[in-house]
This record gives sequence, structure tokens and C-alpha cells, in this order.
Amino acid sequence: MKVLFDIYHLPQVNLFKNSIRELEKNEVIITTVNRGKLVKVLEFEFPENEIVVLGDYKYNKGFFSMLFKIIIPRLFALSKIIRKNKVKLVLSSSYQSNVVARLKGIPNYIFTDDFRVFHPYIKWVTTKIYMPSFIKAQSKIASFHALKEWSYLSPKYFAPDEEVLNENELVKKEYIFIREVSTESLNYVHQLKNIVAKVAVHINEDIKVLFSLENKGERELYPSNWILLNEPIKDIHSLMYYSKCVISSGDSMAREGAMLGVRSMYLGERDMPANEMLIKDGFLVRANFDDFKKKFDHIINETNSTEVQKNYRNKLKNEWIDVSDLILSTIKNY
Repeated sequence: MKVLFDIYHLPQVNLFKNSIRELEKNEVIITTVNRGKLVKVLEFEFPENEIVVLGDYKYNKGFFSMLFKIIIPRLFALSKIIRKNKVKLVLSSSYQSNVVARLKGIPNYIFTDDFRVFHPYIKWVTTKIYMPSFIKAQSKIASFHALKEWSYLSPKYFAPDEEVLNENELVKKEYIFIREVSTESLNYVHQLKNIVAKVAVHINEDIKVLFSLENKGERELYPSNWILLNEPIKDIHSLMYYSKCVISSGDSMAREGAMLGVRSMYLGERDMPANEMLIKDGFLVRANFDDFKKKFDHIINETNSTEVQKNYRNKLKNEWIDVSDLILSTIKNY
């Protein structure tokens, strides 16, 4: 039996990582798109698996170029891959491979926290959508009590390694971790560009900053003393875990920081119900240019307690399900 994992966005690598590693190499097909560092990260995480690249984001110059030069050609390419390899099951966190699977009568599942899957067309193409419990179970939608990032950030799968501090000449809780996403994808096409660059003026030059920038061509827009990270990074989550604060214009990494028990700030403009599960616990806050300084100063002046960090992660472990187990059980049940 062949299982196809279609990985279209960087956070999806980690979502399916532990599940893929539990399966035999000859049972798995990984398809992706040439987008930022995505292919390099997949090759780094799965050196023994073939990574099939379908589509290239260098052709993405707007909605119509994305549709006619990436999405539509990719649907045809996926169809060939599925037919050639006799794929029997498709899993994704998007929709393209699910469209093809539906047309071929192949069971397919979507694991996501994105409200856009409620579009009637998406619900029609998939066998079932798995979403966090801020959504009640209904026709074709199964809810689980956790967030998708928990599939790799649960203490069961992730334990921080202090060695990353030595490798990067860092002191625990004396630096901040910042992520700026590109606004060229559909997820962020309506978001203000370079949000982090606009609030950088409020971050004191004396504060050490580790900086993850999706579009490396825009490096000159940010403070020169920020330390630019080159992905793929061996242990990015340990770097986040030992930071004083995580700041991100992308929602996924903001949630990751909070789930690691680090006070985190989300600067993006997407209204994500998934965020509310962490906002209510006080580990994630939303901020914009007008209120950034006040919220940032509050976090940076707060005393960080390793004990509080560990207790919060254990609280989540006791309350939330194992998402990787859910993915694997879906495959095994089929």
C-alpha cells in the first residue's frame, strides 16, 4: 500500500514528520513544491525518501500566475504520480492532492487548523477533515483536542538540547527569536509586508536577536546586528525553547513558541481560532505596530521561570491528544 503525503508549506513538514518515520520507506511517497527552503528541509529531514517536486514558486507573480503556472500544472502532475505509483491513500494539510484523489476515488484526509477548508468544494473533495476542537465534529469533520503543531512539539517527541546554546554562543533566556514570513503565498497575500521590519525600532539594540527571514533578499530592511539564520536549522525548536521571547509575523511559529512554553507575540493579520487556545493561557499575544512596544516591554521585563515553562508543557501533554498517533491510526484503520 502506498501512502502519499503532499507537503506544500514548511510547517507541514513537522506535522507529518513523526508519522512518516513510523512507516516503511517503500510505503511512503512525499510530494512537495519548490518554495523557499521547503525542498531542502524535506531532504534534510527525510534523507532516505525520494522527494518529488511538483511546481515552482519562482513563477508566482500573483494570483493568476499561481493558478495557471503552479496550481493547475501541479494537479496534472499529481495525477500522474498517483496513477504511476498506485497510491491508495492521500494525506495533506492543503487541498490539491485531495482534489486529484477525489476524482480518482481514493480516500484522502486533511489535517489542518485553517478555516478555509470549510469551503463547500474542499469538504466535497476530501474523505474527512481533522481539525482542533475549537470546531465541533460534524459531517466530514472530526475534531481533536490539540493543535497540529503538537504532533512534534509534545514532550513525547521534543526535548530541548542545551548544546544549541554553545554552538551559537547564546545564554539561556538572554536573546529573542524572530520570524518574518513572506507575503507571497495565498496564506499571507493580504497581510502587510515586512511587519517585523516596521516594529524593529522598538527592539533595543542591546538585545541579542536570532532572526529567521523567509525572503532572504530583503535582509537589508532589518537591523544589521540581528543574527540571520540559514535554514534548514538543525534544532530550531531548541533555539526557540531557550529564548526569552518568540516574535513572528506567521501564525504557525507564533503558536510553536507558545507551545514550547515561551511567551510569544503574533504580529500577523490572520484571525486564527487556533491561536485562541494559547491566547487564553497567556502564552500567546497578538500585537500590531501601535501596541507592540507596550506588549513587548511587558514580556521582555517579565521574569522567566523554567519551572513555569515545564509545567505549562506538561499541562498541555495531560490535556491534549497525541496528533501523530491520530495520523498513524487513520492510516492503520484504512
